[in-house]
Amino acid sequence: MAKVENSRIVRIHIHDVLDHKCKGCLIYRKNLKNTSVSEAGNYCLFECEVGKELKRMGDRLLYYSFWERMA
Repeated sequence: MAKVENSRIVRIHIHDVLDHKCKGCLIYRKNLKNTSVSEAGNYCLFECEVGKELKRMGDRLLYYSFWERMA
């Protein structure tokens, strides 16, 4: 049960970060205008500190999901 609560908290945190920090990001929009969607997303994933934080939280969700299925 604790892992389910943890994954819920992580999902809420991801949603909050996307809403408050990523929504309307001018760098992403500029990259999207000049490149493809995947290249613009790569900037977020590998260059942006917020994107790196989101990646870590996503990895944490995968970890919780794995252990929930094992239980």
